[in-house]
Amino acid sequence: MALGNTRLNDISQKSLIEDTSKTSVYLKNLIELGIVAHEFSVDIGMKERANTHRGLYRLTDNFFRFWYTFGFANLSQLEDGDVDGVYEYLIDPALHEFASLVFENVCKEFVRELQKENALPFRYSKMGRWMGKTTVRDKNAKSGLRLAETEIDLLGIGIGGKEYLVGEFKFKHSPFDYSEYLDTLAKLTPLKEKTKFYYALFSESGFDKKIIAEAETSDTLYLYNLETIVNYKKQH
Repeated sequence: MALGNTRLNDISQKSLIEDTSKTSVYLKNLIELGIVAHEFSVDIGMKERANTHRGLYRLTDNFFRFWYTFGFANLSQLEDGDVDGVYEYLIDPALHEFASLVFENVCKEFVRELQKENALPFRYSKMGRWMGKTTVRDKNAKSGLRLAETEIDLLGIGIGGKEYLVGEFKFKHSPFDYSEYLDTLAKLTPLKEKTKFYYALFSESGFDKKIIAEAETSDTLYLYNLETIVNYKKQH
């Protein structure tokens, strides 16, 4: 899992366990210990959640994530005493990407706090990652859209499914690009006839000027940079 294998079959194969039912038992134990989480698309029903082959398995304990991403993967070099070399050449270049999942978790917690203060445009009944097949941008398609498997970082679903909050997280050293914003807008397009959509963009390094300009005149687009989230956490 620390190396990016999140589905049951992949985890079994990489762990050299032929029987996925055995892997499921090990994963269940790790979930009970709070080390692993079984993540489903936010719109999945309770019956489907019982299927161990559905959804993704992720390490949630950041100590275990760090050790199995960097320590265990480079154990022989660490045992040779090359600690500084492992850090300089293998850990330091990958730390920013490693922290991106933590950024996602912080942003989701921020949205939960906004809900508690009634600071969102509506109250969601469910909130989490969305995974499935929907519309994505494609300049070669006649409509500019095509169907494909994709994800939405955060989807808040209002009571009755009449309102959606679509959230996108960008943890990178450059601003949230306008084309990335258009990619976000394209998802779930078929639902827009009957559902009111709001958008919350989260960025470590700010936003493209065109996004900022659009947000200033829009009542459905909200922008949150890292500084805003950190200051909010300090105040609360």
